[in-house]
Amino acid sequence: MKPKQKFIPALIIAAVCLLPAAIYFGKQEKTYLYGLEQLSSGENMEAYRTFLSIEKYKDAGSYLQQMRTEDPLLPFRIAEKGSLVDFGHYEQDNDLSNGMESIQWLILDRIGEQILLLSSAALEAKPYHTESFDAVTWEESTLREWMNGYFYHTAFDQTEQKIISSVRNRNPDQSAVGTKGGADTLDRVFLLSESEAKIYFGNEIDQDMIGTARATEYVSHQDIETDEQGHVCWWLRSPGVYPYSAQFVDQEGKIYISGAYTDIDYQFAVRPAIWLDLKDQL
Repeated sequence: MKPKQKFIPALIIAAVCLLPAAIYFGKQEKTYLYGLEQLSSGENMEAYRTFLSIEKYKDAGSYLQQMRTEDPLLPFRIAEKGSLVDFGHYEQDNDLSNGMESIQWLILDRIGEQILLLSSAALEAKPYHTESFDAVTWEESTLREWMNGYFYHTAFDQTEQKIISSVRNRNPDQSAVGTKGGADTLDRVFLLSESEAKIYFGNEIDQDMIGTARATEYVSHQDIETDEQGHVCWWLRSPGVYPYSAQFVDQEGKIYISGAYTDIDYQFAVRPAIWLDLKDQL
């Protein structure tokens, strides 16, 4: 009888160990069934959130893919301020043989069915303007021309371009000495302004979380200075203290309103910003 008694504690231990797993999978099954119920009731956004929480369970991933196929904007419709989304493609791993990679964006703001996106990484290294000591505003800069020309047509296909809003950007004068910011501009792709940067990362916590930007592998192979974490300085569209300077954000996420010469080539990086209008259908 004694040998049989030795197995009893082991069976109890096994049962106790399996209990949390049973509870876990029971919750997943309950969530899964709730998602199916939401889907059958036409509550697509709610169903998407539900299946996203159990993406690896059963065929939840297939349902997610099916819903994204029917409404490609669904991931954006449920995304909240501060979350990350993928949109468009651009070279980032410095391997041209495998094509361009998905661009990851940080949702800076949400107003109704419009969301403001800022690239999470620095996607290029460019001068603000190519002419040395040329008094220039954002409206006339070669960087604005490149962003709304080459970058816009390279990074986004025609379907994606349909939901990128053309926005009127104000370009206020420099806050300290009043260097002219120039006329308002209509942009699809743009840099943040001094005032926008202060709104979205004006304190130390947000400077670290939002203001700092790492260079992609593609950018880091250009002649650009990075810190130990791979962070780079990146341009704002607002003027510096001189008419041939522009403001930038340093490697620690701090705003330099005094600016730098606009013709600094491959020293400062580019973090594009765009507004998406989710009312349109892809």
